Amino acid sequence: MAERNTGRSWINKYLIALAIMPPAIMELLDTSVVNVSLPHIGGSLGSSAIEATWVLTSYLVANAIVVPLGGWLSHHFGRKNLLLSVVVGFTVSSFLCGLAPNLPLLVLFRVLQGLTGGGLQPISQSILFEEFPPNERQRAMSIWATGVVLAPILGPTVGGWITDTWSWRWVFFINIPIGILSWILISAFVRDPEYLRDGKAAKMDGTGILLLAFGMAAFQVVLDKGEQVDWFSSHLIVILAIVAVLFLVLFVFRELRAPNPFVKVRLFKDWHFGWGSFVGFLMYSTLFGSVVLVPLFMETVLGWPAITTGLWTAPRGIGSLCAISCQWVPGFQKIRGSPWIAVICFAISGWIFLFGFPHVTAYAHMNLYSGTWDLFWPQCIQGFVVSLAFMPIVVGTTSHVKSADMPYATSLYGAIRNIGSGVGISFVGIYLDQRNRVHQAVLATRAFPGNPPFVRAAGGLRKLFMTYTADGHLADQQARAALYQEMLRQANLLSFLDAFRFFGMVLLSVSLMLFVVDIAVPMFAKPKF
Repeated sequence: MAERNTGRSWINKYLIALAIMPPAIMELLDTSVVNVSLPHIGGSLGSSAIEATWVLTSYLVANAIVVPLGGWLSHHFGRKNLLLSVVVGFTVSSFLCGLAPNLPLLVLFRVLQGLTGGGLQPISQSILFEEFPPNERQRAMSIWATGVVLAPILGPTVGGWITDTWSWRWVFFINIPIGILSWILISAFVRDPEYLRDGKAAKMDGTGILLLAFGMAAFQVVLDKGEQVDWFSSHLIVILAIVAVLFLVLFVFRELRAPNPFVKVRLFKDWHFGWGSFVGFLMYSTLFGSVVLVPLFMETVLGWPAITTGLWTAPRGIGSLCAISCQWVPGFQKIRGSPWIAVICFAISGWIFLFGFPHVTAYAHMNLYSGTWDLFWPQCIQGFVVSLAFMPIVVGTTSHVKSADMPYATSLYGAIRNIGSGVGISFVGIYLDQRNRVHQAVLATRAFPGNPPFVRAAGGLRKLFMTYTADGHLADQQARAALYQEMLRQANLLSFLDAFRFFGMVLLSVSLMLFVVDIAVPMFAKPKF
């Protein structure tokens, strides 16, 4: 049996992948699974719905601070020791969250959970990249994509089922057996590479860490709380935005000037890593934005209950699993590294939003009477193509990164993922609210007695209500109230259709950029003989 240069059997790389996936999936699930439980948490602990959202915000803030530090922490403590420590910390803090008797303690334990969970993804990703040779990294990323793509999709469904079946506390308790299993597997199979055992990490830069911590914390709070307080009409959001920009800019300048930085932002100078990170930012923004947008459309426009919405978001996961299984098809191995894969996948995803296919309704063509199967195929196809595009982009981004810099690169890419997902989710709220106001204003200008369609609709409704009451004045009021509610429904629908069109145009633009940069430019730049 062939041996790798580490002296271990080649089959160990699959055991290592098996060992590191449970904690990564566990951490990803926790970023979305708690959302569904927030009303139950607030009611159980005697807090308002707004106060309960700090359970989510505190976790995201702590997570955003730690993710960029993953590379330095790996070098400082050793990757295996760090991974074992964060698994233990995440498991213990999950147990404490489940036992929390009041909201302040729950928020505190969520901060601890975010601080420990922030290191799980970048460390796991760097291990996969190093254990698998370059010609097998696409396959490794198919394993990684299982958690990255499916977790935010299945999280709300899993969280709702656990909360309804048991209680919100089991959303946290369920992490305990997974954490124990992860610790056992990591102890048995994961090893530190030579450069981590022999190398030295950069010295702790207290000023740099404070700049990063305050900057990322302020930025995350702006993204998470901005919509609740009407964004920059709030003095708090304005101050936090200024703090975020100022501190993060100072942090970047400090790291660029440091001879041995603890966050290697200079990796962005590498064309492949910088370009791939930009595409990744757009990919995560549209992925997480659409993951929020489509279920929101089901609930607010179509009026589906939460359990139906959760069930009919599953097709995206089905498509993702089909894409991941393609990595094991022998014929697919020859084309999986081609840049055409990402170009075509982004184009199809954008086309699904804008135009659709025969017998497949586009998102932008949905209406108030769209059914479950109208949303089944678009989600299934989108889950398939996004998962296929995910793997070559991530592998291409880190293709020219040295092994010693891989933990730093995956940590930076993890920070890009967090920022992209936060921006995408926040954008959905901002855009829907803005477009809803515009459409309400336009529709309101047409609701006047001199407009024939309005007169006909009001007259028809008045006759309908007159069959239930002999009071003509009351029937008039009921007719106007019904028309007003219909106007709100139509404005809401139109705002969602605008959002679907916007995401479609972004995805098609990304496809065009990838074609130009990764295919057209190299083709014409190649010397001809």
